[in-house]
Amino acid sequence: MKRLFGLLAVAVLASACSEQQKPPPPPPYNVDRSVKEIMAHVIDPASGLFWRSSGTVVTAQGEQDLSPSTNEGWEAAESAAITTAEAGNLLMLPGRALDNGEWIKWSRQLIEDANAGALAAEHHDKKAMFETGARIYEVCTACHQKYMPGFK
Repeated sequence: MKRLFGLLAVAVLASACSEQQKPPPPPPYNVDRSVKEIMAHVIDPASGLFWRSSGTVVTAQGEQDLSPSTNEGWEAAESAAITTAEAGNLLMLPGRALDNGEWIKWSRQLIEDANAGALAAEHHDKKAMFETGARIYEVCTACHQKYMPGFK
């Protein structure tokens, strides 16, 4: 009987050890695209479209309002802001986040400011669009200064 309990104990321990040695399953997301690719193909185009949808430009012909003039234009600006916000999440995924300090802080700030920009576009609020665009620019610039010195 003692021997049976001994064998049973060894079997249970061996089973427990083999369970612990299995590698963890891969994450449910894919981070094959680099931060540089996310910037070039997601953040830059989306934030650029948002910025081009607010403010004014002064030329020899006078002042030109860049704000959307159609519902489609406002929706495009809103979509650009939402894409920018969601890209902030992409930057924080394990495998892309460059650190857990300022990188995460600026990614979260990008999300917050871009979501505010989406709300401004949804409400056709020209002033808020300009202000949130400026905040998005500031967070991008601060991040680039630390992680991409010399980036212009």
